[in-house]
Amino acid sequence: WTAGETDAGAATYFSRANGDYNTPSTWSKLNFNGPASTTAPNKQSDKVRIQGHTVTVSSTTASANILSVEQNAVLRMQGNTVITGDTMRLMSNDRFEIGHKDGIVSLGSTGAVQTLVRDLSPSAVYVYNGIGTQLTGNGLPSPVRSVIIEKAATDTLRLNQYIAITDSLVINSGILDIDAYSIDGNSAGRTLTMRSGEMIVRSAFPNNYTVPSFTAGTINFNGSGNTTIPSSLSTPGVAQYNNLRLGGQRNGVYILAPAGQIRIAGQFDMSTLRFTGPLSQRFSVDGSTVVFNGAGNQNIPSRPLSPPDSIYTL
Repeated sequence: WTAGETDAGAATYFSRANGDYNTPSTWSKLNFNGPASTTAPNKQSDKVRIQGHTVTVSSTTASANILSVEQNAVLRMQGNTVITGDTMRLMSNDRFEIGHKDGIVSLGSTGAVQTLVRDLSPSAVYVYNGIGTQLTGNGLPSPVRSVIIEKAATDTLRLNQYIAITDSLVINSGILDIDAYSIDGNSAGRTLTMRSGEMIVRSAFPNNYTVPSFTAGTINFNGSGNTTIPSSLSTPGVAQYNNLRLGGQRNGVYILAPAGQIRIAGQFDMSTLRFTGPLSQRFSVDGSTVVFNGAGNQNIPSRPLSPPDSIYTL
């Protein structure tokens, strides 16, 4: 091709089937339903478009001019794979599955997206499924439509930015550690769902969600300072806990919400809780009601670790 005629050296790759990014048959150079390509995207001048398919990035990919995730599409990035090149564009209602340990970072050469332009829709669905401890990153759009956690049972996603949710926060598996940040609903009436796993609350319970009723998983209040354990009538509230855990080093008071009921269907676990402040900083229970309403036997695995005496004093 003649120097200066950039289009002659560029190709557009259309997704034509579910498959791996580096597999030629995932792509067509004609259209979204066209014949299979003999090559996968391999040049920075290439334009890559995904529509109506799930494309998996399982290994290193070539830089592209643009990677565009369009209608009814899923981009699934496994492990610490990255997208590089000029632009990545994720459009509304698409699903972005993130395996990178650093999540999505706004600038620089770290995280799952390392393009010069990172055009990520706040109306997309972001799924964190990385192995081991993973960060959200500071480049997740906020407010954002939905965040989903799908990790191994003992693997943690830790927030390192404030996040506002416009539709739903879903924990399907694994651990969500809110850390020193928040993941509140952007406005009242958002949805918080837990199908398994654990949510670690370091300060205040997430706000602006329709009062959740948890039939699976564990809510773990594990931090310092005073904190309120929500009840069925508090704001924020919890209509039902599956497992409720109070743990960690607590220099402050657990305030059991005085209105409504704190209903627990599974365990009420204080076995890792250690108070580090004066004796006046333990529990405030005035007016509160704790109801154990699970089927069969229910356990309180251990009294708090301190004060180290033989009296069970809450």
